[in-house]
Amino acid sequence: MSTEEEPSITDIPASLKPLVGSYIQRAQELSNVQPLVSYFCYLYAAQLIMESQLHLTDSNATIYIEVLLNTIEDERTEFQEKMPQFMDVLSDKEKSIKLILGFSLNIFKNAVNAVETHTATKETAVSFKAFLTFIEVVKLWPDFYATESNEIHKHIKYAKFHATRILKALKNGTDINDYATADELKELEELEG
Repeated sequence: MSTEEEPSITDIPASLKPLVGSYIQRAQELSNVQPLVSYFCYLYAAQLIMESQLHLTDSNATIYIEVLLNTIEDERTEFQEKMPQFMDVLSDKEKSIKLILGFSLNIFKNAVNAVETHTATKETAVSFKAFLTFIEVVKLWPDFYATESNEIHKHIKYAKFHATRILKALKNGTDINDYATADELKELEELEG
């Protein structure tokens, strides 16, 4: 008799970690508080693995994609049986997009507010990084993502810049809130002008 344990969703093979690690991690973090967002993170991770075709050449990836697809199916079944209101969102493209986009932008706006009010902390950088993960999930709907790509890319650029800036300031021991926002610089120019 074998005592070998079933592979777990958290046992991400090294070959897949750079590709899907952040999506699986975020899905795990949200599984009890935002189960639909968690579900879409898993779904996007599965899509990335399938597109990469790593599951065809790496036996660990093959096992993992099966675990991931089973997790997605189990969650969908649980939604059908215990949370039918979630199925309304899952079966409606517009509602699904609105959920993920709204969730992502809410995280972004909170982090932007911290930058603009000079109350940023390390958590602000973490929030920007979370936003960068969740906004990628919107690619599950490529037509929508393409339509909104200019605006999304502005947010991504802003988030990357400030996450990097904050983490660099923390590393260097400098004040992360010693930063002039674009509005403050414009205001200063008007006063001096």
